[in-house]
Amino acid sequence: MVTNLLLFVFEEAHWLLPLAEEQNRNAGDPSIFTLVVRMREYGLAWISLLQMISRIAHCVLANSFAKITFIVTDGADIKTVKEAFSLNDKQAEMIGKLPERNIIVKLSGKYLEPFISVVPEIRINKNADEKKIQSLMTNVLSKMQYKPRVNKPVVEKYSGSSKIDSDSQSKEELTEDESKLLFKIVSCFWLPITEQYESANMSLDKGDSVKNSLCKKGFIIPHRIHTGVGGYKVICEPTDKAYQHFKIKKIYSTGGASFEHQYFLNRIADFLRKFGNVKIEHYYKSYSAQPDIIFRCKTSNGTDFICTIEVELNKTRYDETHIIKNIKFSNYIIIACKTKIVQTEVNKIIADFDDEYKAKLSSCLLSNFEKHFMSIYKKE
Repeated sequence: MVTNLLLFVFEEAHWLLPLAEEQNRNAGDPSIFTLVVRMREYGLAWISLLQMISRIAHCVLANSFAKITFIVTDGADIKTVKEAFSLNDKQAEMIGKLPERNIIVKLSGKYLEPFISVVPEIRINKNADEKKIQSLMTNVLSKMQYKPRVNKPVVEKYSGSSKIDSDSQSKEELTEDESKLLFKIVSCFWLPITEQYESANMSLDKGDSVKNSLCKKGFIIPHRIHTGVGGYKVICEPTDKAYQHFKIKKIYSTGGASFEHQYFLNRIADFLRKFGNVKIEHYYKSYSAQPDIIFRCKTSNGTDFICTIEVELNKTRYDETHIIKNIKFSNYIIIACKTKIVQTEVNKIIADFDDEYKAKLSSCLLSNFEKHFMSIYKKE
């Protein structure tokens, strides 16, 4: 557990971490970008302050836990805010119309939807000393202290009825450790359970004990997923009961897709966010009309590069209609396959297209996706 945190504050961060330098493929990855991406591994934190969000490197936006914006009026900045904050068209209309002291906030893993908040007004004399400023801020912060709901679960007394409705199930008592681990799982359901333990500062033995208790209480369902390399990973799927417990909306719909499919989609999306904006099919209401993943970024010459990724787990699902659908969305299509058998079938489908389509298509194994993607990304 980190007890002492070193905080970096980057003023006018778009000069220190410019998008143009990140997109310069010939320059490689400057050490400052690597530091930003890996800060949390070393117990470091950063705050980036800037006025032109469209000029900041994608790795900063992708790896920020909290993103906050006041009113933005420049067209390029509005577009970047919309993508970085995952706003829909109606929400994006507010970006250039925010009243004074109003802000849009997007948090990763805590609150799953962006929201609007108001910055408290603090009148400070220009000649005020540090003690006066600290006194004013202490007074404001004391009124804003967060009291976590998960640490004080509501205990429902048994009424004697054999029927338990969904609302009473959602209020079942959990221990502090159970609430902590369950919240981690709900926030990032695609992470292997061992990573969830580490995030919750739990040992393997303690984590297993808490996980087993959550299983017995019906809050999670464990899945063993073959990753293609390194054997199997155990992923815990939150049940509806888990989402009801925290009073938050389930952010994905499995539809006809398996939880295994969800796992691979989100692992790929986590990787792609280092380089640009990512949208996953099952976060859409009309997901059946969308590719599995849509990836967007700016190339070194300033043009848009759009790549769609399909994750294929069996050889019976993918067909020509998927490819034709995806070409409408993108410049390039990658079909990531679970096994070589699936990849062989996909390659047969690709071979039937004309040369113009073939130039935009490729397949790879899921275990080799990152290397395959980078070989394409560096050419753009």
